Amino acid sequence: MAKSNRKSVMQWQPGQHVYVSLAQGPAYMRSLKSRSPFTIASLPSEDGNLKLVARVLDGNTAALAKAATEGATGKASSIPLILEGPYGLTTYSDTLLRYNRVLFIAGGVGATLMVPLYRRLLKDLSPSPGSRRRQNVAFVWVVRDEAETSWAIPEDELEIKGMQERMTVYATRTGSIDNDEHKTSDAGEGIELERLLPSGGINDSVQKWQVRSGRPDLGEMMDGVFSQTRSDSKVAVLVCGPRSMADEVRTRSEKWVGKRDFWLHVEAFGL
Repeated sequence: MAKSNRKSVMQWQPGQHVYVSLAQGPAYMRSLKSRSPFTIASLPSEDGNLKLVARVLDGNTAALAKAATEGATGKASSIPLILEGPYGLTTYSDTLLRYNRVLFIAGGVGATLMVPLYRRLLKDLSPSPGSRRRQNVAFVWVVRDEAETSWAIPEDELEIKGMQERMTVYATRTGSIDNDEHKTSDAGEGIELERLLPSGGINDSVQKWQVRSGRPDLGEMMDGVFSQTRSDSKVAVLVCGPRSMADEVRTRSEKWVGKRDFWLHVEAFGL
């Protein structure tokens, strides 16, 4: 995870992304731009800084992870980066306000897209937790371990309470993370977030969200969204996660296409 400690001068909207490269080091590394975009995981007005969360693979992400780790352990006072962007649509938030019921589904690092959109929608609907309009929003986040959600916790306690209302985290792996060995599994669909966090703070997410063990029945959840919504209501389902998750949501959405005013937005990743 990369985050600037200074107020960002860059302006962006939820759902936008940047390309990242190191600003120093060997010439080949300076010229190596990330092959995949990094979705901005924070909000400019609420957080004041640009936050990026990455799944470490090789090449540029491995170099960025090494630089971030050295910065966290005090081996480097700062990590000079080159950011190119932001790119992408700026209209997601306005579009979501036109729907009566919204379901966000995220898998692992896919929440970098969903969390900012979710936070902004809650604020646009009502500034206070517990409002009636917020009850039509739900967020389902599937991770291996609840500690992988720690980057998403905002600083404002009132906002944390508001996010808790409609967010449920499903942890598919039981047990705690070994901070010494940084063990991981399902690397193709997960996020090696623990490699980039300082030791000792990794379980800050515990007690922040509703956490359930196992995997959710996404088909049942989607059916529930439609069955609990008036036939003339507009429904939006947004999913960002592994291809298997995206395929499941697409398949279960087919029976509702043409029958309801329905917007399905799917972004998938994986090897």
